[in-house]
Amino acid sequence: MEKNTKIIIIALVIVLVLVALGITYIFLRGNTEKKETEEEVDKKLEIVFSECSVETSDRGSVKLSDSDSSKINADISLVYSGDACYINTVIENKGNVPAKLTDFKVYNRATSTIFDDEDIEVLVPDIYTMDKSELQPGESVEVVFTVKYKNNSDKENADAEFDVQVEYEEISE
Repeated sequence: MEKNTKIIIIALVIVLVLVALGITYIFLRGNTEKKETEEEVDKKLEIVFSECSVETSDRGSVKLSDSDSSKINADISLVYSGDACYINTVIENKGNVPAKLTDFKVYNRATSTIFDDEDIEVLVPDIYTMDKSELQPGESVEVVFTVKYKNNSDKENADAEFDVQVEYEEISE
């Protein structure tokens, strides 16, 4: 009988140790998952235009978009074939994770249609040749867009309304 009692006691101790290990594992695993989720929630990816202006103000105006901080709205008037102006902007990483600028898109005002005009063209910088296309949180970069009156246009003057949007992605570490 003593032998059976010893075996039962050893079996109970083993079961208690396994249960304790299981509870510890579940507790630690739950805390790890919670921390990962909290870190993901705290990530903020946000690239914005923080400043914009037309270099030659008599050629039009540009403003930060009211509805989308990754866009600017431009109203440009060029007066002769070959005329041009520059839109000077500052793009800033307002998030808390590193970001990479991936593209600039030019759209007809307040649409998702790519800007295509007979008389005016908007030249966007090449992301791959820019001084800085990767921005750490709080960093910014100056970007210049050129708006040109096409040389082959017959009109006396040309007007265009368009939006410029910056596209970006998180830099994975």
